[in-house]
Amino acid sequence: MEPFISILLVFGIIVFFRILLNEIKGYIDKDSKLQAKDYKLQVKDYKLQAKDKHIAELKEETANLQMEKDRLEAKYLKKLKAAEVKKKNLAKYHQNKRNTRKTLAEKVIEIVGAGDKWLPHSSSEPKSHKIGKPIGGIGAGRYRPNIIHKVVNLYPIECNKCHFQLDGQKAYFARDSVVTEMFHTFDEMHFFKYRRLMNVKKNIYRKWCPHCKKWIYPNQGLFAGARFGISFVCYVISERIQSRRPYEMIIEGIVRDFGVEFSISETAIIDWFLKFEFQLKAMYTQLEDMLKDEEFTHIDETGVPMNGENWWLWILCTANIVLYKLSESRGHESIENILKGFDGTIIADFFRAYDTFKDNEHQKCLAHLLSAIIEIVVKLDKENGRIEKKIKQHEKAVSIEAESQDLQAPKRRGRKGKSEKLSETQFETLHQRKEENTKALGQGIRLGNFFKKSFDENSILGWQNTALKKLSPTEAQEMMMELVKEIRAEGVENEDLRRILNRCEKYQDSLFTYLGHEGMPPDNNEAERGLRHFAVQRRISGGFKSPPLMKHYVIYLSLYMTCKANLKDFEELLPRILSKKSMNLRHFLFAKE
Repeated sequence: MEPFISILLVFGIIVFFRILLNEIKGYIDKDSKLQAKDYKLQVKDYKLQAKDKHIAELKEETANLQMEKDRLEAKYLKKLKAAEVKKKNLAKYHQNKRNTRKTLAEKVIEIVGAGDKWLPHSSSEPKSHKIGKPIGGIGAGRYRPNIIHKVVNLYPIECNKCHFQLDGQKAYFARDSVVTEMFHTFDEMHFFKYRRLMNVKKNIYRKWCPHCKKWIYPNQGLFAGARFGISFVCYVISERIQSRRPYEMIIEGIVRDFGVEFSISETAIIDWFLKFEFQLKAMYTQLEDMLKDEEFTHIDETGVPMNGENWWLWILCTANIVLYKLSESRGHESIENILKGFDGTIIADFFRAYDTFKDNEHQKCLAHLLSAIIEIVVKLDKENGRIEKKIKQHEKAVSIEAESQDLQAPKRRGRKGKSEKLSETQFETLHQRKEENTKALGQGIRLGNFFKKSFDENSILGWQNTALKKLSPTEAQEMMMELVKEIRAEGVENEDLRRILNRCEKYQDSLFTYLGHEGMPPDNNEAERGLRHFAVQRRISGGFKSPPLMKHYVIYLSLYMTCKANLKDFEELLPRILSKKSMNLRHFLFAKE
Protein backbone atom coordinates (compact mmCIF):
# COMPACT_ATOMS: atom_id res chain seq x y z
CA MET A 1 0.00 0.00 0.00
CA GLU A 2 2.79 2.37 0.88
CA PRO A 3 4.42 2.12 -2.61
CA PHE A 4 1.12 3.01 -4.16
CA ILE A 5 0.78 6.09 -1.93
CA SER A 6 4.33 7.14 -2.77
CA ILE A 7 3.64 6.80 -6.48
CA LEU A 8 0.44 8.79 -6.09
CA LEU A 9 2.24 11.50 -4.12
CA VAL A 10 4.98 11.74 -6.76
CA PHE A 11 2.36 11.95 -9.48
CA GLY A 12 0.56 14.76 -7.58
CA ILE A 13 3.77 16.67 -7.18
CA ILE A 14 4.50 16.31 -10.89
CA VAL A 15 0.99 17.49 -11.79
CA PHE A 16 1.34 20.48 -9.42
CA PHE A 17 4.63 21.56 -10.92
CA ARG A 18 3.22 21.06 -14.41
CA ILE A 19 0.32 23.34 -13.58
CA LEU A 20 2.68 25.87 -11.97
CA LEU A 21 4.88 25.83 -15.06
CA ASN A 22 1.85 26.42 -17.28
CA GLU A 23 0.82 29.39 -15.12
CA ILE A 24 4.31 30.85 -15.23
CA LYS A 25 4.40 30.36 -18.97
CA GLY A 26 1.02 32.14 -19.26
CA TYR A 27 2.29 35.07 -17.23
CA ILE A 28 5.41 35.26 -19.36
CA ASP A 29 3.33 35.26 -22.54
CA LYS A 30 1.08 38.05 -21.20
CA ASP A 31 4.07 40.14 -20.20
CA SER A 32 5.63 39.74 -23.62
CA LYS A 33 2.35 40.76 -25.24
CA LEU A 34 2.14 43.84 -23.01
CA GLN A 35 5.70 44.74 -23.84
CA ALA A 36 4.91 44.37 -27.53
CA LYS A 37 1.85 46.62 -27.16
CA ASP A 38 3.88 49.15 -25.17
CA TYR A 39 6.50 49.17 -27.91
CA LYS A 40 3.82 49.77 -30.54
CA LEU A 41 2.42 52.67 -28.48
CA GLN A 42 5.86 54.18 -28.14
CA VAL A 43 6.33 53.92 -31.91
CA LYS A 44 2.97 55.63 -32.47
CA ASP A 45 3.85 58.34 -29.91
CA TYR A 46 7.15 58.98 -31.65
CA LYS A 47 5.36 59.28 -35.00
CA LEU A 48 2.84 61.73 -33.49
CA GLN A 49 5.64 63.82 -32.03
CA ALA A 50 7.34 63.85 -35.42
CA LYS A 51 4.07 64.96 -37.04
CA ASP A 52 3.55 67.73 -34.42
CA LYS A 53 7.07 68.94 -35.01
CA HIS A 54 6.48 68.94 -38.76
CA ILE A 55 3.19 70.86 -38.30
CA ALA A 56 4.95 73.47 -36.10
CA GLU A 57 7.63 73.87 -38.74
CA LEU A 58 4.95 74.29 -41.40
CA LYS A 59 3.18 76.94 -39.28
CA GLU A 60 6.41 78.83 -38.75
CA GLU A 61 7.17 78.66 -42.44
CA THR A 62 3.62 79.84 -43.24
CA ALA A 63 4.00 82.82 -40.85
CA ASN A 64 7.31 83.76 -42.45
CA LEU A 65 5.76 83.53 -45.89
CA GLN A 66 2.83 85.69 -44.73
CA MET A 67 5.25 88.32 -43.39
CA GLU A 68 7.18 88.27 -46.64
CA LYS A 69 3.92 88.58 -48.55
CA ASP A 70 2.82 91.59 -46.44
CA ARG A 71 6.21 93.22 -46.95
CA LEU A 72 6.06 92.70 -50.71
CA GLU A 73 2.46 93.98 -50.86
CA ALA A 74 3.43 97.12 -48.91
CA LYS A 75 6.40 97.63 -51.20
CA TYR A 76 4.19 97.12 -54.24
CA LEU A 77 1.55 99.56 -52.96
CA LYS A 78 4.26 102.13 -52.24
CA LYS A 79 5.62 101.79 -55.76
CA LEU A 80 2.11 101.91 -57.19
CA LYS A 81 1.37 105.10 -55.26
CA ALA A 82 4.65 106.63 -56.37
CA ALA A 83 3.82 105.73 -59.96
CA GLU A 84 0.41 107.39 -59.66
CA VAL A 85 1.97 110.54 -58.22
CA LYS A 86 4.58 110.53 -60.98
CA LYS A 87 1.84 110.07 -63.55
CA LYS A 88 -0.14 112.99 -62.15
CA ASN A 89 2.92 115.21 -62.01
CA LEU A 90 3.79 114.26 -65.59
CA ALA A 91 0.26 115.02 -66.75
CA LYS A 92 0.40 118.36 -64.92
CA TYR A 93 3.77 119.10 -66.51
CA HIS A 94 2.44 118.32 -70.02
CA GLN A 95 -0.62 120.45 -69.35
CA ASN A 96 1.54 123.39 -68.29
CA LYS A 97 3.71 122.91 -71.35
CA ARG A 98 0.62 122.73 -73.52
CA ASN A 99 -0.66 125.97 -72.01
CA THR A 100 2.62 127.74 -72.68
CA ARG A 101 2.75 126.73 -76.34
CA LYS A 102 1.54 129.41 -78.68
CA THR A 103 -0.67 128.73 -81.64
CA LEU A 104 0.31 129.68 -85.19
CA ALA A 105 -2.14 132.59 -85.18
CA GLU A 106 -0.66 133.93 -81.94
CA LYS A 107 2.88 133.69 -83.36
CA VAL A 108 1.80 135.57 -86.54
CA ILE A 109 0.12 138.30 -84.48
CA GLU A 110 3.23 138.62 -82.31
CA ILE A 111 5.51 139.01 -85.38
CA VAL A 112 3.30 141.05 -87.74
CA GLY A 113 1.04 142.78 -85.27
CA ALA A 114 -2.69 143.23 -85.76
CA GLY A 115 -5.00 145.71 -84.05
CA ASP A 116 -4.75 147.30 -80.62
CA LYS A 117 -3.10 145.31 -77.88
CA TRP A 118 -5.44 144.82 -74.90
CA LEU A 119 -5.89 142.26 -72.16
CA PRO A 120 -8.36 139.49 -73.08
CA HIS A 121 -9.92 139.68 -69.60
CA SER A 122 -10.45 143.44 -69.67
CA SER A 123 -13.60 144.53 -67.91
CA SER A 124 -14.25 147.51 -70.19
CA GLU A 125 -13.44 148.58 -73.77
CA PRO A 126 -10.60 146.90 -75.74
CA LYS A 127 -8.16 149.82 -75.29
CA SER A 128 -8.42 149.67 -71.50
CA HIS A 129 -5.55 147.97 -69.72
CA LYS A 130 -7.41 147.42 -66.43
CA ILE A 131 -6.95 143.97 -65.00
CA GLY A 132 -10.08 142.29 -63.75
CA LYS A 133 -12.53 139.50 -64.33
CA PRO A 134 -14.50 139.51 -67.59
CA ILE A 135 -18.11 140.58 -67.60
CA GLY A 136 -20.32 137.74 -66.46
CA GLY A 137 -17.48 135.89 -64.75
CA ILE A 138 -17.98 133.99 -61.52
CA GLY A 139 -17.45 136.30 -58.56
CA ALA A 140 -15.86 135.56 -55.19
CA GLY A 141 -16.51 136.50 -51.58
CA ARG A 142 -19.83 137.02 -49.87
CA TYR A 143 -23.01 137.52 -51.87
CA ARG A 144 -25.08 140.53 -50.99
CA PRO A 145 -28.36 139.40 -49.39
CA ASN A 146 -31.44 139.90 -51.53
CA ILE A 147 -33.76 140.47 -48.57
CA ILE A 148 -33.21 143.71 -46.63
CA HIS A 149 -34.96 143.94 -43.28
CA LYS A 150 -33.92 147.45 -42.31
CA VAL A 151 -32.47 150.55 -43.98
CA VAL A 152 -30.30 153.06 -42.13
CA ASN A 153 -29.03 156.41 -43.47
CA LEU A 154 -25.67 157.59 -42.14
CA TYR A 155 -24.66 161.28 -42.34
CA PRO A 156 -21.49 163.03 -41.15
CA ILE A 157 -22.20 165.29 -38.19
CA GLU A 158 -18.99 167.26 -38.03
CA CYS A 159 -15.65 167.46 -39.79
CA ASN A 160 -13.22 165.01 -38.29
CA LYS A 161 -10.32 167.46 -38.75
CA CYS A 162 -11.55 171.00 -38.01
CA HIS A 163 -14.70 169.90 -36.12
CA PHE A 164 -16.89 172.19 -38.23
CA GLN A 165 -20.58 171.38 -37.78
CA LEU A 166 -22.04 170.05 -41.04
CA ASP A 167 -25.73 170.19 -40.15
CA GLY A 168 -26.54 172.82 -42.77
CA GLN A 169 -24.49 171.27 -45.56
CA LYS A 170 -26.11 169.31 -48.38
CA ALA A 171 -25.67 165.52 -48.24
CA TYR A 172 -24.76 163.46 -51.30
CA PHE A 173 -25.17 159.72 -51.60
CA ALA A 174 -21.76 157.97 -51.66
CA ARG A 175 -22.30 154.23 -51.38
CA ASP A 176 -24.24 151.58 -49.53
CA SER A 177 -23.35 148.35 -47.70
CA VAL A 178 -25.28 145.48 -46.14
CA VAL A 179 -24.45 144.24 -42.64
CA THR A 180 -25.84 141.15 -40.92
CA GLU A 181 -26.78 142.21 -37.41
CA MET A 182 -28.32 140.49 -34.40
CA PHE A 183 -31.34 141.98 -32.63
CA HIS A 184 -32.98 140.96 -29.38
CA THR A 185 -36.75 141.00 -29.56
CA PHE A 186 -39.54 139.99 -27.18
CA ASP A 187 -42.71 138.03 -27.69
CA GLU A 188 -46.21 139.52 -27.71
CA MET A 189 -46.45 139.37 -23.92
CA HIS A 190 -43.01 141.02 -23.61
CA PHE A 191 -41.86 138.13 -21.46
CA PHE A 192 -39.58 135.87 -23.55
CA LYS A 193 -36.53 137.34 -25.28
CA TYR A 194 -35.15 135.70 -28.39
CA ARG A 195 -32.45 136.48 -30.93
CA ARG A 196 -33.04 137.33 -34.57
CA LEU A 197 -30.66 138.04 -37.47
CA MET A 198 -31.51 140.90 -39.81
CA ASN A 199 -29.85 142.33 -42.91
CA VAL A 200 -29.33 146.06 -42.42
CA LYS A 201 -28.62 148.23 -45.46
CA LYS A 202 -26.54 151.29 -44.63
CA ASN A 203 -26.83 154.24 -47.04
CA ILE A 204 -23.69 156.30 -46.54
CA TYR A 205 -23.86 160.02 -47.38
CA ARG A 206 -21.01 162.53 -47.61
CA LYS A 207 -20.88 166.29 -47.04
CA TRP A 208 -18.49 168.99 -48.17
CA CYS A 209 -16.50 170.81 -45.49
CA PRO A 210 -16.11 174.50 -46.55
CA HIS A 211 -13.11 174.98 -44.24
CA CYS A 212 -11.04 171.88 -45.12
CA LYS A 213 -12.30 171.80 -48.70
CA LYS A 214 -12.73 168.04 -48.48
CA TRP A 215 -15.50 165.47 -48.55
CA ILE A 216 -16.40 164.20 -45.08
CA TYR A 217 -17.87 160.74 -44.52
CA PRO A 218 -19.69 159.49 -41.40
CA ASN A 219 -17.56 157.87 -38.73
CA GLN A 220 -18.54 154.17 -38.44
CA GLY A 221 -16.03 153.31 -35.74
CA LEU A 222 -14.28 149.96 -35.64
CA PHE A 223 -16.93 148.26 -37.78
CA ALA A 224 -16.53 150.31 -40.96
CA GLY A 225 -16.86 147.94 -43.91
CA ALA A 226 -17.54 144.98 -41.63
CA ARG A 227 -19.64 142.06 -42.82
CA PHE A 228 -21.26 141.50 -39.43
CA GLY A 229 -22.57 144.04 -36.95
CA ILE A 230 -21.33 144.70 -33.44
CA SER A 231 -24.15 142.81 -31.71
CA PHE A 232 -23.42 139.62 -33.62
CA VAL A 233 -19.67 139.87 -32.96
CA CYS A 234 -20.32 140.40 -29.25
CA TYR A 235 -22.66 137.41 -29.23
CA VAL A 236 -19.98 135.11 -30.68
CA ILE A 237 -17.29 136.37 -28.29
CA SER A 238 -19.66 135.99 -25.35
CA GLU A 239 -20.50 132.43 -26.39
CA ARG A 240 -16.81 131.54 -26.38
CA ILE A 241 -16.19 133.11 -22.96
CA GLN A 242 -19.34 132.02 -21.13
CA SER A 243 -20.06 128.59 -22.58
CA ARG A 244 -16.35 127.68 -23.08
CA ARG A 245 -17.25 125.76 -26.24
CA PRO A 246 -14.71 125.22 -29.05
CA TYR A 247 -14.99 127.37 -32.17
CA GLU A 248 -16.39 124.55 -34.30
CA MET A 249 -19.18 123.92 -31.78
CA ILE A 250 -20.06 127.62 -31.72
CA ILE A 251 -20.28 127.61 -35.52
CA GLU A 252 -22.45 124.48 -35.44
CA GLY A 253 -24.77 126.16 -32.93
CA ILE A 254 -25.08 129.26 -35.13
CA VAL A 255 -25.87 127.12 -38.18
CA ARG A 256 -28.40 125.14 -36.18
CA ASP A 257 -30.13 128.28 -34.89
CA PHE A 258 -30.07 130.43 -38.04
CA GLY A 259 -29.96 127.93 -40.93
CA VAL A 260 -27.44 125.98 -42.95
CA GLU A 261 -26.99 128.77 -45.49
CA PHE A 262 -25.57 131.05 -42.81
CA SER A 263 -22.07 130.31 -41.60
CA ILE A 264 -18.84 131.87 -40.42
CA SER A 265 -15.31 130.51 -40.20
CA GLU A 266 -13.03 129.86 -37.24
CA THR A 267 -10.59 132.36 -38.70
CA ALA A 268 -13.24 135.10 -38.54
CA ILE A 269 -13.87 134.41 -34.84
CA ILE A 270 -10.14 134.43 -34.07
CA ASP A 271 -9.76 137.73 -35.96
CA TRP A 272 -12.53 139.22 -33.82
CA PHE A 273 -10.67 138.18 -30.68
CA LEU A 274 -7.45 139.78 -31.95
CA LYS A 275 -8.97 142.92 -33.45
CA PHE A 276 -9.92 145.13 -30.50
CA GLU A 277 -6.55 145.27 -28.78
CA PHE A 278 -6.60 148.99 -27.90
CA GLN A 279 -10.04 148.83 -26.27
CA LEU A 280 -9.19 145.65 -24.33
CA LYS A 281 -5.93 147.07 -22.97
CA ALA A 282 -7.77 150.17 -21.81
CA MET A 283 -10.32 148.04 -19.92
CA TYR A 284 -7.55 145.89 -18.45
CA THR A 285 -5.72 148.99 -17.19
CA GLN A 286 -8.90 150.17 -15.47
CA LEU A 287 -9.26 146.75 -13.80
CA GLU A 288 -5.68 147.00 -12.52
CA ASP A 289 -6.31 150.49 -11.13
CA MET A 290 -9.51 149.38 -9.40
CA LEU A 291 -7.73 146.36 -7.89
CA LYS A 292 -5.09 148.59 -6.30
CA ASP A 293 -7.81 150.42 -4.36
CA GLU A 294 -9.03 147.23 -2.67
CA GLU A 295 -8.26 146.37 0.96
CA PHE A 296 -7.15 142.81 0.20
CA THR A 297 -6.81 140.51 -2.81
CA HIS A 298 -6.73 136.75 -3.31
CA ILE A 299 -3.93 135.39 -5.52
CA ASP A 300 -3.44 131.96 -7.06
CA GLU A 301 -2.04 130.40 -10.23
CA THR A 302 -2.55 127.38 -12.49
CA GLY A 303 -0.85 125.84 -15.49
CA VAL A 304 -1.66 126.64 -19.13
CA PRO A 305 -0.48 124.21 -21.87
CA MET A 306 0.83 126.43 -24.67
CA ASN A 307 2.43 124.82 -27.76
CA GLY A 308 3.99 121.99 -25.77
CA GLU A 309 5.25 124.34 -23.05
CA ASN A 310 3.77 125.11 -19.66
CA TRP A 311 2.65 128.72 -19.20
CA TRP A 312 0.88 130.06 -16.14
CA LEU A 313 -2.41 131.84 -15.53
CA TRP A 314 -2.51 134.06 -12.44
CA ILE A 315 -5.66 135.31 -10.79
CA LEU A 316 -5.99 138.33 -8.52
CA CYS A 317 -9.51 138.75 -7.23
CA THR A 318 -11.56 140.50 -4.58
CA ALA A 319 -15.26 140.49 -3.87
CA ASN A 320 -15.87 142.82 -6.86
CA ILE A 321 -12.80 142.57 -9.12
CA VAL A 322 -11.45 139.51 -10.96
CA LEU A 323 -8.19 139.94 -12.86
CA TYR A 324 -6.34 137.24 -14.82
CA LYS A 325 -2.75 137.49 -16.05
CA LEU A 326 -1.03 135.18 -18.56
CA SER A 327 2.67 134.57 -17.98
CA GLU A 328 5.45 132.35 -19.24
CA SER A 329 6.86 131.78 -15.75
CA ARG A 330 5.65 131.13 -12.22
CA GLY A 331 7.96 133.69 -10.64
CA HIS A 332 6.82 136.74 -8.71
CA GLU A 333 7.91 138.97 -11.63
CA SER A 334 4.74 137.95 -13.49
CA ILE A 335 2.46 139.93 -11.14
CA GLU A 336 4.94 142.48 -9.86
CA ASN A 337 3.65 145.22 -12.17
CA ILE A 338 0.06 144.62 -11.11
CA LEU A 339 0.84 144.69 -7.38
CA LYS A 340 3.01 147.79 -7.73
CA GLY A 341 1.11 150.46 -5.82
CA PHE A 342 -1.15 147.95 -4.05
CA ASP A 343 -1.03 148.59 -0.29
CA GLY A 344 -3.56 145.98 0.80
CA THR A 345 -3.25 142.46 2.16
CA ILE A 346 -2.27 139.51 -0.05
CA ILE A 347 -4.25 136.33 0.65
CA ALA A 348 -2.47 133.34 -0.89
CA ASP A 349 -1.18 129.85 -0.23
CA PHE A 350 2.31 129.02 1.02
CA PHE A 351 4.02 129.37 -2.38
CA ARG A 352 7.32 131.16 -1.73
CA ALA A 353 6.94 133.58 -4.66
CA TYR A 354 4.42 135.59 -2.63
CA ASP A 355 6.91 136.10 0.20
CA THR A 356 8.91 138.51 -1.97
CA PHE A 357 6.18 141.18 -1.60
CA LYS A 358 7.46 142.29 1.80
CA ASP A 359 5.77 145.72 1.71
CA ASN A 360 2.33 144.08 1.95
CA GLU A 361 0.57 142.32 4.76
CA HIS A 362 0.01 138.63 4.15
CA GLN A 363 -2.71 136.21 5.10
CA LYS A 364 -1.75 132.61 4.44
CA CYS A 365 -4.55 130.29 3.45
CA LEU A 366 -5.65 128.40 6.57
CA ALA A 367 -7.79 126.11 4.41
CA HIS A 368 -4.60 124.76 2.79
CA LEU A 369 -3.02 124.32 6.23
CA LEU A 370 -6.11 122.63 7.64
CA SER A 371 -6.37 120.37 4.58
CA ALA A 372 -2.76 119.24 5.05
CA ILE A 373 -3.45 118.45 8.74
CA ILE A 374 -6.61 116.50 7.88
CA GLU A 375 -4.66 114.54 5.27
CA ILE A 376 -2.09 113.56 7.93
CA VAL A 377 -4.85 112.53 10.38
CA VAL A 378 -6.62 110.39 7.78
CA LYS A 379 -3.33 108.79 6.74
CA LEU A 380 -2.43 107.90 10.35
CA ASP A 381 -5.92 106.57 11.05
CA LYS A 382 -5.81 104.30 7.99
CA GLU A 383 -2.35 103.04 8.92
CA ASN A 384 -3.54 102.22 12.45
CA GLY A 385 -6.45 100.31 10.95
CA ARG A 386 -4.06 98.21 8.87
CA ILE A 387 -1.86 97.58 11.92
CA GLU A 388 -4.85 96.39 14.00
CA LYS A 389 -5.84 94.06 11.18
CA LYS A 390 -2.32 92.58 11.10
CA ILE A 391 -2.36 92.10 14.89
CA LYS A 392 -5.74 90.35 14.76
CA GLN A 393 -4.46 88.02 12.02
CA HIS A 394 -1.40 87.28 14.17
CA GLU A 395 -3.52 86.49 17.23
CA LYS A 396 -5.74 84.26 15.13
CA ALA A 397 -2.72 82.40 13.73
CA VAL A 398 -1.39 81.84 17.25
CA SER A 399 -4.79 80.54 18.40
CA ILE A 400 -5.02 78.11 15.44
CA GLU A 401 -1.51 76.85 16.07
CA ALA A 402 -2.31 76.22 19.77
CA GLU A 403 -5.48 74.32 18.87
CA SER A 404 -3.63 72.15 16.35
CA GLN A 405 -1.16 71.11 19.02
CA ASP A 406 -3.93 70.33 21.52
CA LEU A 407 -5.18 66.82 20.63
CA GLN A 408 -8.28 67.09 22.85
CA ALA A 409 -9.52 70.33 21.26
CA PRO A 410 -12.39 69.89 18.76
CA LYS A 411 -11.46 70.29 15.11
CA ARG A 412 -12.59 73.44 13.31
CA ARG A 413 -15.11 73.00 10.52
CA GLY A 414 -15.24 74.97 7.26
CA ARG A 415 -12.63 76.96 5.38
CA LYS A 416 -9.63 78.20 7.30
CA GLY A 417 -9.52 81.96 7.67
CA LYS A 418 -6.64 84.08 6.41
CA SER A 419 -4.03 84.30 9.13
CA GLU A 420 -0.43 85.35 9.31
CA LYS A 421 1.80 84.81 12.28
CA LEU A 422 4.33 87.53 13.01
CA SER A 423 7.73 87.21 14.54
CA GLU A 424 8.44 88.69 17.92
CA THR A 425 10.34 91.61 16.36
CA GLN A 426 7.58 92.33 13.87
CA PHE A 427 4.94 92.23 16.59
CA GLU A 428 6.87 94.68 18.77
CA THR A 429 7.52 96.97 15.76
CA LEU A 430 3.81 97.11 14.93
CA HIS A 431 2.89 97.88 18.54
CA GLN A 432 5.48 100.64 18.69
CA ARG A 433 4.30 102.05 15.35
CA LYS A 434 0.71 102.02 16.54
CA GLU A 435 1.63 103.92 19.69
CA GLU A 436 3.53 106.54 17.67
CA ASN A 437 0.62 106.92 15.24
CA THR A 438 -1.90 107.22 18.05
CA LYS A 439 0.22 109.92 19.67
CA ALA A 440 0.65 111.82 16.36
CA LEU A 441 -3.06 111.33 15.62
CA GLY A 442 -4.00 113.04 18.86
CA GLN A 443 -1.57 115.89 18.19
CA GLY A 444 -2.88 116.37 14.64
CA ILE A 445 -6.50 116.39 15.84
CA ARG A 446 -5.73 119.04 18.46
CA LEU A 447 -3.92 121.19 15.90
CA GLY A 448 -6.72 120.74 13.36
CA ASN A 449 -9.42 121.61 15.89
CA PHE A 450 -7.55 124.82 16.68
CA PHE A 451 -7.49 126.00 13.05
CA LYS A 452 -11.10 124.89 12.50
CA LYS A 453 -12.11 127.63 14.91
CA SER A 454 -11.15 130.19 12.26
CA PHE A 455 -14.17 129.08 10.21
CA ASP A 456 -16.57 128.93 13.17
CA GLU A 457 -18.59 132.14 13.36
CA ASN A 458 -19.24 131.64 17.09
CA SER A 459 -15.57 131.17 17.96
CA ILE A 460 -13.23 133.89 19.18
CA LEU A 461 -11.06 133.03 16.14
CA GLY A 462 -13.98 133.04 13.67
CA TRP A 463 -13.50 135.45 10.78
CA GLN A 464 -17.25 136.14 10.52
CA ASN A 465 -17.52 137.04 14.19
CA THR A 466 -17.86 140.65 15.30
CA ALA A 467 -14.73 142.66 16.07
CA LEU A 468 -15.60 142.88 19.78
CA LYS A 469 -15.85 139.09 20.14
CA LYS A 470 -12.67 138.25 18.19
CA LEU A 471 -9.15 137.94 19.49
CA SER A 472 -6.44 140.19 18.17
CA PRO A 473 -3.88 138.73 15.74
CA THR A 474 -1.20 138.86 18.46
CA GLU A 475 -3.36 136.97 20.97
CA ALA A 476 -4.25 134.30 18.40
CA GLN A 477 -0.58 133.96 17.47
CA GLU A 478 0.43 133.49 21.13
CA MET A 479 -2.33 130.88 21.57
CA MET A 480 -1.10 128.94 18.54
CA MET A 481 2.55 129.09 19.62
CA GLU A 482 1.60 127.73 23.07
CA LEU A 483 -0.13 124.80 21.37
CA VAL A 484 2.89 124.23 19.11
CA LYS A 485 5.29 124.30 22.11
CA GLU A 486 3.03 121.91 24.00
CA ILE A 487 3.02 119.44 21.09
CA ARG A 488 6.79 119.72 20.65
CA ALA A 489 7.29 119.10 24.37
CA GLU A 490 5.35 115.83 24.03
CA GLY A 491 7.71 114.77 21.24
CA VAL A 492 6.85 114.74 17.54
CA GLU A 493 7.58 111.43 15.84
CA ASN A 494 5.68 112.02 12.59
CA GLU A 495 7.71 113.80 9.91
CA ASP A 496 4.65 115.27 8.11
CA LEU A 497 3.32 116.74 11.35
CA ARG A 498 6.76 118.18 12.10
CA ARG A 499 6.67 120.01 8.74
CA ILE A 500 3.28 121.47 9.63
CA LEU A 501 4.64 122.73 12.95
CA ASN A 502 7.64 124.24 11.18
CA ARG A 503 5.28 126.01 8.79
CA CYS A 504 3.22 127.36 11.69
CA GLU A 505 6.36 128.77 13.31
CA LYS A 506 7.73 130.21 10.04
CA TYR A 507 4.50 131.96 9.02
CA GLN A 508 3.18 132.77 12.51
CA ASP A 509 2.97 136.49 11.62
CA SER A 510 0.81 135.77 8.54
CA LEU A 511 -1.71 133.25 9.84
CA PHE A 512 -4.07 135.53 11.78
CA THR A 513 -3.94 138.81 9.82
CA TYR A 514 -7.66 138.40 9.07
CA LEU A 515 -8.52 139.06 12.73
CA GLY A 516 -7.40 142.67 12.31
CA HIS A 517 -9.66 143.31 9.27
CA GLU A 518 -13.41 143.25 9.02
CA GLY A 519 -14.75 140.77 6.46
CA MET A 520 -11.38 139.32 5.49
CA PRO A 521 -11.54 135.50 5.06
CA PRO A 522 -8.65 133.33 6.28
CA ASP A 523 -8.61 131.18 3.12
CA ASN A 524 -7.83 131.56 -0.57
CA ASN A 525 -10.95 129.75 -1.81
CA GLU A 526 -12.13 132.83 -3.71
CA ALA A 527 -9.14 132.60 -6.08
CA GLU A 528 -9.52 128.85 -6.52
CA ARG A 529 -13.19 129.28 -7.43
CA GLY A 530 -12.16 131.93 -9.95
CA LEU A 531 -9.72 129.52 -11.61
CA ARG A 532 -12.39 126.83 -11.86
CA HIS A 533 -14.00 128.50 -14.91
CA PHE A 534 -10.71 128.42 -16.80
CA ALA A 535 -9.95 124.88 -15.62
CA VAL A 536 -13.10 123.69 -17.41
CA GLN A 537 -12.01 125.55 -20.57
CA ARG A 538 -8.57 123.94 -20.33
CA ARG A 539 -10.10 120.48 -20.01
CA ILE A 540 -12.35 121.09 -23.06
CA SER A 541 -9.66 122.65 -25.26
CA GLY A 542 -6.80 120.42 -24.14
CA GLY A 543 -4.19 123.01 -25.10
CA PHE A 544 -3.69 126.45 -26.61
CA LYS A 545 -1.58 127.57 -29.58
CA SER A 546 -1.54 131.37 -29.86
CA PRO A 547 -0.16 133.49 -26.96
CA PRO A 548 -1.60 136.79 -28.39
CA LEU A 549 -5.02 135.20 -28.75
CA MET A 550 -4.78 133.75 -25.24
CA LYS A 551 -3.85 137.15 -23.78
CA HIS A 552 -6.98 138.71 -25.30
CA TYR A 553 -9.06 135.75 -24.12
CA VAL A 554 -7.76 136.33 -20.59
CA ILE A 555 -8.86 139.99 -20.70
CA TYR A 556 -12.33 139.00 -21.91
CA LEU A 557 -12.47 136.41 -19.14
CA SER A 558 -11.47 139.04 -16.55
CA LEU A 559 -14.28 141.33 -17.70
CA TYR A 560 -16.81 138.49 -17.73
CA MET A 561 -15.95 137.24 -14.22
CA THR A 562 -15.95 140.82 -12.89
CA CYS A 563 -19.42 141.39 -14.36
CA LYS A 564 -20.57 138.11 -12.84
CA ALA A 565 -19.24 139.12 -9.41
CA ASN A 566 -21.19 142.40 -9.58
CA LEU A 567 -24.38 140.91 -11.10
CA LYS A 568 -23.88 142.85 -14.35
CA ASP A 569 -24.68 141.67 -17.88
CA PHE A 570 -21.50 140.84 -19.81
CA GLU A 571 -23.38 140.99 -23.12
CA GLU A 572 -24.36 144.56 -22.24
CA LEU A 573 -20.76 145.55 -21.48
CA LEU A 574 -19.21 144.15 -24.68
CA PRO A 575 -20.99 146.45 -27.19
CA ARG A 576 -20.05 149.47 -25.10
CA ILE A 577 -16.38 148.46 -25.11
CA LEU A 578 -16.19 147.66 -28.84
CA SER A 579 -18.20 150.68 -30.02
CA LYS A 580 -16.60 153.46 -27.95
CA LYS A 581 -13.07 154.78 -27.87
CA SER A 582 -13.21 155.26 -24.08
CA MET A 583 -15.46 153.95 -21.33
CA ASN A 584 -15.58 154.26 -17.54
CA LEU A 585 -15.66 150.67 -16.31
CA ARG A 586 -16.02 151.69 -12.66
CA HIS A 587 -19.16 153.65 -13.48
CA PHE A 588 -20.66 150.69 -15.34
CA LEU A 589 -19.98 148.25 -12.49
CA PHE A 590 -20.77 150.30 -9.42
CA ALA A 591 -22.98 153.26 -10.44
CA LYS A 592 -26.55 153.10 -9.22
CA GLU A 593 -29.09 152.66 -11.98
